[in-house]
Amino acid sequence: MESASVEMLTCDICRKASCASGDDTLIYGEWKRHKNLTVHYFCLLMSTNLQQRGLDSSGILGFLVRDIRKEAADAQKRICYYCGAPGASIMCVTCGKYFDIVCSLVNCCTLQFYGQFHSYCGECPPMDEYRQQLVDQPPRGAVCDICLEPIVSFGLHTVVFPECCRLGFVHNMCMRRYAISSGYYLVCIWCRSSEFRDSIRRQGIFVPDRDAEWERQKNAYRELHRRAIRCDEEECLCSHGRVYNKYTWFIHACQVCGSRGAHARCLAQSMQLRTVAEPIEFKCSDCQEVENNLAESELRPLPTPSLETNKEDIVAKEGPHLPASCSSETEAPVFSDDEMDWSLNASYVTVIPKHRRSPERFSAPSQVSMSSVASPPQTEAMELEDSQPQTPPDKLLELRESFNCPDEPYFYLVVYEFDENGKCKGSCTLRFDDQDPRIKDRSEEALRRIQICPEDVWFRNKDCGIYAIVDKGMQNL
Repeated sequence: MESASVEMLTCDICRKASCASGDDTLIYGEWKRHKNLTVHYFCLLMSTNLQQRGLDSSGILGFLVRDIRKEAADAQKRICYYCGAPGASIMCVTCGKYFDIVCSLVNCCTLQFYGQFHSYCGECPPMDEYRQQLVDQPPRGAVCDICLEPIVSFGLHTVVFPECCRLGFVHNMCMRRYAISSGYYLVCIWCRSSEFRDSIRRQGIFVPDRDAEWERQKNAYRELHRRAIRCDEEECLCSHGRVYNKYTWFIHACQVCGSRGAHARCLAQSMQLRTVAEPIEFKCSDCQEVENNLAESELRPLPTPSLETNKEDIVAKEGPHLPASCSSETEAPVFSDDEMDWSLNASYVTVIPKHRRSPERFSAPSQVSMSSVASPPQTEAMELEDSQPQTPPDKLLELRESFNCPDEPYFYLVVYEFDENGKCKGSCTLRFDDQDPRIKDRSEEALRRIQICPEDVWFRNKDCGIYAIVDKGMQNL
């Protein structure tokens, strides 16, 4: 009998494949899918240049779709220090080396799941006196206090220890399972300290801010909701007994407490109803007495607390604190791409390069005279805003460059965007599938006639390229 095939997914950021379930989700985080994005959750949290700027319901757990796309494209331009492949999004805060999430675990890197989510490569681990002592003199015969199996290879990347009491050691994978299942209830298994949560986060263990798994299981406490109801009237008329609850001997529960009941016929006699079919509003004697006392003392019962819909808790990421020149957004409120409503009948716009360039790759000139670039394109400027309908195709964009990423079936065009006054306001990256018939011919003449639609917009930034140099030069004149 053949074993069931394991589903493999590829992350759009690190470009590494892993299993969709099992231990891989403990190591790389759960898979997050949104629109045409598929990413590891830990790649979102640990990417050094990816900011969490949205609300809890925006994008993927607070990470905006356009920010994720930008980081995915930038990561393909960075080479991993360890494997030499593109897709590096994590930077060591000490030496500045870039690596991906998979290589970080293989090469003993340290990922901290709190605060600004700093990362350290294998050559720059955060050390203190106790850690240095464990490295110089590793304990012999140590046993994992969770699985009770011996710790064969002792190292800071294979074990987790409690900084609060330092009373033992556990396997890294054992602690990952314990943290994922415990959530809010995670405490030190040796001294019961709540500071244990932050200490293991510094050692590379992800602790979710959510309820424990045993609290979230379906029908976990269904036995508590079962009630053994019986007829509590002083005189029960049912010949089958007080617990008989069938047919015409149906038992009505108290509308207030629900713990006491009575047969409909027994209530009809005690309430002096003419027929059993009359509506019965049954309240037991205890609840009726309490309501009478409240009415006499002019007290009102407390309002019933409202139950909010449970949402997946979001891990808040602080930073990164990027320089003003590197920031791709303004301080104005931002909204998720989920909240944008594209029109299905959006008009198209032709992208025409201003300068003659090689048909293989276009790039902005490194040195241009002030007179030749000082003025923006003569055609009317256009802006592809997400929340606005498209303008007529007579408004053109200025092409900046085009490129392909290794091992990625997409073709990218980068264009300048201008405001109504003709001033460059940034760049917009457009993404096309390699099989798209619009880019089958990538000669300059073909690119002059290429038509784009809103779905081609991949991400934006405020990099004005050569126009930023021109504006600065004009201001100094």
